[in-house]
Amino acid sequence: MKRYSVGNKIAHNILKSGRFGSVLGLTGYYMTAPGYFAGNVDYTGFFLHHCVHYMDLVSFLVSPVTGLTARKVEKTPGRVLFHVALDFDCGAIGTIAMGTIQSRGTPVERIEIMAITSAWRSRMWWKCAGTAIRPSRRRTRRQRSRIIGTA
Repeated sequence: MKRYSVGNKIAHNILKSGRFGSVLGLTGYYMTAPGYFAGNVDYTGFFLHHCVHYMDLVSFLVSPVTGLTARKVEKTPGRVLFHVALDFDCGAIGTIAMGTIQSRGTPVERIEIMAITSAWRSRMWWKCAGTAIRPSRRRTRRQRSRIIGTA
């Protein structure tokens, strides 16, 4: 599960601590190549081995999902694109695009969290894939381990 990766643990701890502010939205993106379905266009594996991780991760990072609307387009067998709109228990909204329409074999993934702090009243963001936390601040190894929750 993606919730156990170090970058996502760091994000979870920052979001739950309140230092990031109130979460307003989430945008996610996961694409893999259609070669995954060569000869067998059965999306069960794609759902169980790929999509499930993102559906778990959004509730881990934001709050439980209370509403979900999914749209699908499939022009040729093995090339599918889903856009999933999410409503969260905390009032935030989200969108995830998942599919098998990427041209290369390595999956591309990204999650972006939008939040607003009461102190700064400015939009802040965090990207899971790049583990870039803004506003950027250098941290010592001890500070990083505290954020992850290992020390």
